[in-house]
Amino acid sequence: GAPTPVYRPHEKTHSGPLQCGGCQRLLDTLFDSLARPGRRLLSGDGGRSGQQAEGEETRDTPIHPTIVPDPANSDTLQKTMVSFALRFLRLNLGLALYGLAIALQIAAGIGLAPWDAFHVGIAQKIPHATIGMASIGVGFVIQFLAWAWLKMPVGIGTALNILLIGWWIDRLSPYLPHYHGPLAWGEFLLGITLIGLATGLYVGAKFGAGPRDSLALGMSQRFGWPVRYVRSGVELIVLACGAALGAKIGWGTLLFALLVGPAMQA
Repeated sequence: GAPTPVYRPHEKTHSGPLQCGGCQRLLDTLFDSLARPGRRLLSGDGGRSGQQAEGEETRDTPIHPTIVPDPANSDTLQKTMVSFALRFLRLNLGLALYGLAIALQIAAGIGLAPWDAFHVGIAQKIPHATIGMASIGVGFVIQFLAWAWLKMPVGIGTALNILLIGWWIDRLSPYLPHYHGPLAWGEFLLGITLIGLATGLYVGAKFGAGPRDSLALGMSQRFGWPVRYVRSGVELIVLACGAALGAKIGWGTLLFALLVGPAMQA
């Protein structure tokens, strides 16, 4: 009938098998950790577990995960944002120049590009319609056909192409002079040059093709025809429609057809 010995934490004993002070402190530490789960015991001397001075108190510290940002990821995100901003600026500059180029050709009065002749003819037939409004409306119809029929994608550049070129035509046209003779030809040639520059800017921004380009590309992919033949055929059709609607077709139209390709390539 000897009583069973009971171990009590933090109570030093020197009888029985636990004669070693280090073993006693180890058991005290284990018992204390079981009594306070979810906490980590750190010794005051930098983590010398099991070698603390007798009577030294342990302190428990909550574990909080530390998230350290990766400088490489931050630099990549910043470069991506700057690149997007520059491309977006390039797109808008190109569309503004394209609207100015069309307005210059219309003001010269010596002929019109095929699509511009079509827009001018529509504006002449619809009361209170402007050339810019006709350009926007035709752009919406063409892009809808390219998307629904030819499955061509619609990008940011596509939407802004539809909206902004017509908007710039109407905003800039009232401020442009209407010359006669050689000055009118110079105004028309300046418009062709700006079309080449503007096309390079907004196409190079890589935000998506315009509605008329989408139509030509989609028909080429669907029927297997070369893009240049599709584009030429479509423009001949819209030129005939513009002439039938009363738009002025002149020597400038022929000059545009001959020079716009080299201007865009340059």
